[in-house]
Amino acid sequence: MDIFKYQNLFIPSLILFVIFTILYLKLSSRSKKLFEIIFDKEIITQIIPSYLEERRKIKDILIIIALFLLIISILGPQLGIEYREKPLYGANIALVVDTSLSMSAQDIKPNRLESVKLVLKSISEIIKGYRITIIAFQDKAYIQCPLTDDIDAVLYFTDILKPNMLPYPGTNISDAIVTTYEYLSSYPGENIAVFFTDGEDHSGKVKDALLKINKDKIKFITVGIGSPEGNIIYDPEKNEPKKDRSGKTVISRLDEKTLIDIANYTEGKYIKYTTPEFVVSEIKKYVERREISKNFEKQKYYKNRYQYFLILAFILIFVEFIIMEIPKSLVLILFIIISSPSVYSLDIKSEFKAQKGNKFYKNKDYQKSFETYKKALEEAPNNEKIKFNTANSLYKLNLYDEAIKIYDSIKNRKLMSQSLYNTGNSYYMKNDIEKAIEYYKKAILENPKNEDAKYNLELLLKKKNSSSSSSSSSSSQGGGKDEKKEGGGSNNKKENNNEQKQNTQSSSQTQKQAEKFLEMIKNMERENIKKATQQQKVSGDIKNEFDW
Repeated sequence: MDIFKYQNLFIPSLILFVIFTILYLKLSSRSKKLFEIIFDKEIITQIIPSYLEERRKIKDILIIIALFLLIISILGPQLGIEYREKPLYGANIALVVDTSLSMSAQDIKPNRLESVKLVLKSISEIIKGYRITIIAFQDKAYIQCPLTDDIDAVLYFTDILKPNMLPYPGTNISDAIVTTYEYLSSYPGENIAVFFTDGEDHSGKVKDALLKINKDKIKFITVGIGSPEGNIIYDPEKNEPKKDRSGKTVISRLDEKTLIDIANYTEGKYIKYTTPEFVVSEIKKYVERREISKNFEKQKYYKNRYQYFLILAFILIFVEFIIMEIPKSLVLILFIIISSPSVYSLDIKSEFKAQKGNKFYKNKDYQKSFETYKKALEEAPNNEKIKFNTANSLYKLNLYDEAIKIYDSIKNRKLMSQSLYNTGNSYYMKNDIEKAIEYYKKAILENPKNEDAKYNLELLLKKKNSSSSSSSSSSSQGGGKDEKKEGGGSNNKKENNNEQKQNTQSSSQTQKQAEKFLEMIKNMERENIKKATQQQKVSGDIKNEFDW
């Protein structure tokens, strides 16, 4: 066993250390002699305390030891043996993704391609023992990620997939079939291609492409993304629904027949997308049923221990830096504190991840922001701010029930009013007006200065009042018509009038309750709560826009 990973650098590093040590000691000795030439020794002893000379020697020793430790860490000291499993690949799996403009359709939330990306990330859990490649296609197919067992690489290339990202518009499934087959055929092992597409093909050559491949050497799993009813797709340049040459709005629909034919030709499998978990489980079942050999061999590795030498070197450099300015007793205390692992907290890591999530949120990448906040929350589960931002991301993803659960768990007094307000917004988006009104009231009671909650509450109460008034009016008119049809007498008329009066009283009572509550809030803070009706309201630190 070699003591160092980079054994060939040992002699040059040792020579460099000796040269530096000699130069450092000579320069230190020279500066001391110059100081003694300029000042008399008796004066020096009177001006400079004797313990400073001892500290200078300690500093010199510390800096030399620190340099030695840095050189040792660079050489890569090895101590101990570990065994790692190296996979002997039994299969190559190609994840072939349609990135045409039709994959931006939102018949599957948040859209088709984002749903595919969730599946690709989950597949990383079952790729042990397999090599994976990512191929993106539109009118032409391109290798986005070469065959690899590196999960991080797969996740990276998954993240950069976007609708209409390739320079060739359109959808050519036949080219994707041929490109995938030719690429996988050059590697040993069984080949499986998983196609993620809505099935729309502009080439009309899918059958010809299937005849060009050897169906015994590759199996196709096709995953249909979309709905048979379809959805409008938008032109990203004009920001309006895309139209064909005749001026009609383009609607993208799922073509299951094409995908089923491709899967059947190679004795593969067709899967209709419902949830990411369902698709991943079906792919896993198919791969395991193929009984592909997943063998591993154990390889011996020496453990690299460079980090211990590096940490110790930085501690010594820090102590050398402060040793002249503080008393001896404090040096020992600082050394113990710096070297203590308890100083480093998981909260620091979680804060870094939370800041990363904030960047994703500002860039309107709400799926990534949610995933990042979720990881931060795993390390700091009691961090109320991260909880609040996680709920906001869920809100932007239209997952209102999950957002409400997190908002309800927040107990921080500073965030309470905003959490209640955002809960009201969530209920509004679910068309639960009563619940929305209830939470807006709670938000105002928690913080009487929450202007947004006041505005939304006033607006909903007026809206509720006007709807109840209109319904009572329509019921009154309907009663009059019935009387005429039936030719009813005076008793029926009285009952109708009484019913009309009750509806009017109920409407006025609702109006009075609204005015009474708003008047109470006005008195609590003594300021006007009216705002311009044209202004869109926001929620908390993160904007939630509503189209009232």
